[in-house]
Amino acid sequence: MPADMPTSEPAGTGGPALLLSGARLPDGRSVDVRIIGERIEAVGPAGTLSAAERVDLTGYLLLPAPVEAHAHLDQAFTGTPVPGAGAGVTGRAEPDPGSVLDASLGSAPGWERDVGRGSGARQERLEDLQRRITEAALTGLGYGATVQRTHIRIGGAQGLVGMTAALQAARALHGLMDLQVVPLPGLLTGIAGAEGRAMLREALGMGAHAVGGRPDGDPDPDGHLDAVVALAEEHGLPLDLHTDAADPRRLTRLASVLGTLSSRAVIGPCSALGLLPPEVAARCVEQLAAARVSVVVLPQCARCTGSTAASGATAASGVAGSMGSAAPAGSAAGLAGVAGSMGVAGPAGSAGPVGRPLSARMLLAAGVPVAAGSGALRDTANPVGRVDPLEAAFLLTASGELGETAAYGAVSVATRAAFGLPPVLLAPGCPAEVLAVRGESLRGALSGGHSRVVVHAGRIVSRTSAVREFAETSAPAVPRQGRSGPPC
Repeated sequence: MPADMPTSEPAGTGGPALLLSGARLPDGRSVDVRIIGERIEAVGPAGTLSAAERVDLTGYLLLPAPVEAHAHLDQAFTGTPVPGAGAGVTGRAEPDPGSVLDASLGSAPGWERDVGRGSGARQERLEDLQRRITEAALTGLGYGATVQRTHIRIGGAQGLVGMTAALQAARALHGLMDLQVVPLPGLLTGIAGAEGRAMLREALGMGAHAVGGRPDGDPDPDGHLDAVVALAEEHGLPLDLHTDAADPRRLTRLASVLGTLSSRAVIGPCSALGLLPPEVAARCVEQLAAARVSVVVLPQCARCTGSTAASGATAASGVAGSMGSAAPAGSAAGLAGVAGSMGVAGPAGSAGPVGRPLSARMLLAAGVPVAAGSGALRDTANPVGRVDPLEAAFLLTASGELGETAAYGAVSVATRAAFGLPPVLLAPGCPAEVLAVRGESLRGALSGGHSRVVVHAGRIVSRTSAVREFAETSAPAVPRQGRSGPPC
């Protein structure tokens, strides 16, 4: 059949066909991509394929959909003060009734948990927490993340309320995206940790996707590690641990223990690894490579609410630190990618060192699989954080750590591999998990790709359109919408 003759839609397929028409691949080819069911059925030169439903993606770059590797959606929006509330009260105002979030909420019992810190902390009902987690997950989906992994705090006053809310949100969002829920326990060792161990076991029984842990926050880090590893082996689940990697001895033991695991292991954000002497850091990295442990880096600000360095406070780092000036206590943390993509900082107002950047390049050169995540969505670790995987890739590229292809791979291919997900290629037979972003090249998409079309499980689940308008040069007038100039 001649190349310019459109092919007919195949019969006997597993669902209606969707054609993504005229998009550009990273290698420069303009193509049509036909999707049937949840998989890519065919890829051909632009104009050669047909389907019942056609979406014109001329001017868009087609990419494997990214993955959010590390989020704390139960803490999302808590870095925003509640208007009219007392000191220390943070949270998220409720969305408008009747929004897409309302449809995602089931009949949840009125469990409550504390939100915010300090004496002014208010109570948040389970359905409100589920609503906030859902809103945060949809925010990430709009940026293109069709798979998101969130760590959820358990124990203390909130018990398992966060797990209940997150799992209900994951079920409600099924079909739009995949939300993976990982319990993040507190104390697990000694007599005092008995309740935490029981609660973690219960959280895993509720349907957690991986076993979480935070050895650095336990008085007995080795015991904490042993406890979560035992549970991972017992339940046949992967392990996803928080560590700042500040102690070489602990990191050596962690690598040794995780190297014996039968399941996958991920650690992060390892924000203090860049503070170690180069020869010590190099040895630690070699041990992680030998143990086949994946490392999740956080280019936005190198820490999250699960990091011991965060301590629930905003850090005084970022651009100010790169310029040799001290940021004031309570100033917005992060945006450290441009200043130094993985700068380390202590709590706000502390005298802790900023430290040298954690090198994703060094990790990759040693053979350590590297994934990149956001870590924060406007929470107390980074009140201006957002769950945009393309921003993480942009920061890795802008800092000079990685080229644009490797940087995007860190938020897509590498994260899927670290989580044990099927690989996504823009080829026949692969899962139809696709991000179309306005731009002619990957560099253009990372630097300014605001318009996006997101495909999950073979259907379009999100569209974002950015319109740029300019006034006339000769007269004051309302700007007119136009398509001239570089694409947004």
